[in-house]
Amino acid sequence: MTTSLFSERVDLLDNPTAGRVSFVAHLSNRKARSKYEQLLVEGPQAVRELVRFAPAAVRDVYVDVELVKHHHDLLVEARKITDFVHPCTRQVVNAMSSDAQGICAVANLEQLPIVSAEQFAAPSNELIMVLARIQDPGNAGTMIRVADAFGAQAVYATSGTVDMTSPKVVRASAGSAFHLPIVTGQFSDLVSALRRDGYQVFGTAVQATLTLDELLASRSQSLQGPVALVFGNEARGLAEDERELCDELLSIPMYGEAESLNVATAAAVITSAVARVRHQS
Repeated sequence: MTTSLFSERVDLLDNPTAGRVSFVAHLSNRKARSKYEQLLVEGPQAVRELVRFAPAAVRDVYVDVELVKHHHDLLVEARKITDFVHPCTRQVVNAMSSDAQGICAVANLEQLPIVSAEQFAAPSNELIMVLARIQDPGNAGTMIRVADAFGAQAVYATSGTVDMTSPKVVRASAGSAFHLPIVTGQFSDLVSALRRDGYQVFGTAVQATLTLDELLASRSQSLQGPVALVFGNEARGLAEDERELCDELLSIPMYGEAESLNVATAAAVITSAVARVRHQS
C-alpha cells in the first residue's frame, strides 16, 4: 500500500463478491444483526462517533483506498482501537453499503448503549424522549439526534418502533445513537416505570388540552424536575391507551396553514423549548 497507515502486508480488499463483503452487506438485515449480534455503521460521521464514544464495540473498519487521505484523522483514531482497518476498492465499499460514503464499520451490539428496560434504571432528575411506534428510520434517527442535542439523558423506543439497530436509524442520528442510552420495551412498562420514578409524562397530540406555550408560561418551574416527552406514530399519533398513561397531552400552536408537523420536527420544537427552560440560570 502507498499510505503509511497500512503496512505493505495489508491486503487490498478488491473482490465485491467475496464472503466478507457479503457478510457486511447482510448486516442491513435485522435477522442477520440479531443472529450475529453485530451492527453495520455507515458513513464518516457515524463511524467517527462510533470510534470516539463506543471504541470497545468496534470490530472492523472498511475504507475506500482512494479516500484514505480524506479520512486520515479518523483512521488514525480507528487504528488505536483495532488492528482491523481494511483498505478496499470503491466497488467493495459500495457493495457493503450504498450509503457508506467511502467508509463503514462493523460493531458488536452488546457493547453499544442499546439496552432493554430491565437493564436500565432511569436517571433521577433528567429529560427523556419516548418514541412510541415511530416507523420511519429517518424520523427515529433524527429524533435521537434531537434528544442528544438538547440534553436528554436517554431515548426510550417502545415496541412497534423501527429497529434501533437499523443502519438507517444510526446514520440518520449522525452518530448520536452512540452518545446516550437507547432503551427498548413495551410502552406501558416503560412509561409506568417513569411515572413511578417521579417523571412528568407529556404526550403529544394535535388536539390537546394544553399547548406548549401555555406549559412554558404557567408551569416552567415544574419542568425543572424529571420530564418525559412522548411522541407517537407518524400516521396515527398516540393510541388511546398510550394517551391514558400520559399525565397530560401537549400540542404545538401553529399560525400558518399547515395541518400538522412531521413527528421529528415536532420533537425538535418541543424538546428544544423544554430544554431551554431546564437550562435557564
